[in-house]
Amino acid sequence: MAISREQRAFIEAIKAAPDDDAPRLLFADFLEERGDPRGTLMRDQVYMSKPDIDPKLWAQLNSRVQESIEKNRVEWSEGVPEGARIVGFDRGLLKIETSVKSLADFQGELSPYVTGVTVSPRGYRLDAEQQGRELTQGLTKLSGACIQSLHIDGIPIGRRGFLSHTRLQEFSGMLADLRELKITGCDLTDEDVRVLASSPDLANVRVFDLSGNLISREGIMAIATSPHLQLEDLSLNHSCLEGVGTALAGRETSRSWENLKSLSLNNTNMTTGDAQALAGAKWSGLHNLDIGDNPIGDDGVAALVNSRIVANLTSLGLGKIGVFRNPKNRRPMHGGLTALVNSPYLGKLETLDLHGNGLGPDQADLLSLARKLGNLRDLDVGDNPLSPAGAEGLARNGALRELTSLNFRSCGLGDRGVEGIAGRKLGDRLPIRELILADNKIGP
Repeated sequence: MAISREQRAFIEAIKAAPDDDAPRLLFADFLEERGDPRGTLMRDQVYMSKPDIDPKLWAQLNSRVQESIEKNRVEWSEGVPEGARIVGFDRGLLKIETSVKSLADFQGELSPYVTGVTVSPRGYRLDAEQQGRELTQGLTKLSGACIQSLHIDGIPIGRRGFLSHTRLQEFSGMLADLRELKITGCDLTDEDVRVLASSPDLANVRVFDLSGNLISREGIMAIATSPHLQLEDLSLNHSCLEGVGTALAGRETSRSWENLKSLSLNNTNMTTGDAQALAGAKWSGLHNLDIGDNPIGDDGVAALVNSRIVANLTSLGLGKIGVFRNPKNRRPMHGGLTALVNSPYLGKLETLDLHGNGLGPDQADLLSLARKLGNLRDLDVGDNPLSPAGAEGLARNGALRELTSLNFRSCGLGDRGVEGIAGRKLGDRLPIRELILADNKIGP
């Protein structure tokens, strides 16, 4: 994929205004005039990215895009080193997945076309210091590209001074273009997060994922008090975040989250107290909240679903949070579920994950009567001992009248449960398009 002087000038124009469609459409014209199919692909994807596009037109354009990618895959992959691959296109520019070694081997002619990078060790056995050097070399080669998404995964760059102010200055030009930064499973510490949060080059980052690192409440405070970050999507999954609720909802940090639309805190040691503190937050712009795999209990759920922080949610993750069961004797409880189905704030909810919570037939009956969840499209009740009676209970009532996807994975249904669902004519009562019945010992 050679690049001419004219093409490089178009890339520079895109780099100067990465959110503007005009430079890309001009570049698409230039490529199409020369018979280059990348022009049509770029134009189609620009139109597909418009929020008001007609769904039928989007489907037509997407079909043409996929056909073009398949047809030209070999030619467009020229210059991609072994250990790297093209995983997609974003408004006409490349998204790549690569090992840390292959990133350093990228050819200069290809790099300007790259807009998204995921880099991981991928079986490359070097010590942490060597991996850091390879990562530095590779990112330096991409400094002339319009990188809007960078994901560093599993490279142990934390705790070793790699993320110093001096090092970040080396990548200043590239970092300033970023809209999405993910550094996951990299041993980052609170000090590393402080360095990142204090960098003015990250002012355009809107999606920030630091899952699987060694950060604590102090790291959250560094993000919250940053004068530069204006985040819309924050993920801190698989971290030991004692006191995370207080850190997020504290008076001194509340203004930092005014633009936040998505928050993911899966498996972060959240407690009932954290959930209650989060329920007291004064910001209510969230559309997506995932607090699954945390022992917040019935009281934590009740506090959250009765707070304004959930008022605009379209997606709520409550999988494996220990609710609906008494932690002392494991007997069913109804307080959290009753609060959930009667919440006055969840009318916009479209996706609800309740997997792995010990839901039984009684809870399924209660859920099936949740008229205040009448906008729900996607419900996951997998890995719950619903039994055939519970599955029939969910199918019996039409309160969840908009459901298009229902997950019954590993719910102990058996043939009887499936027959019960069929007997209730679930497909006639609800607009179900996806019904998941895996791991239920169905059939001979």
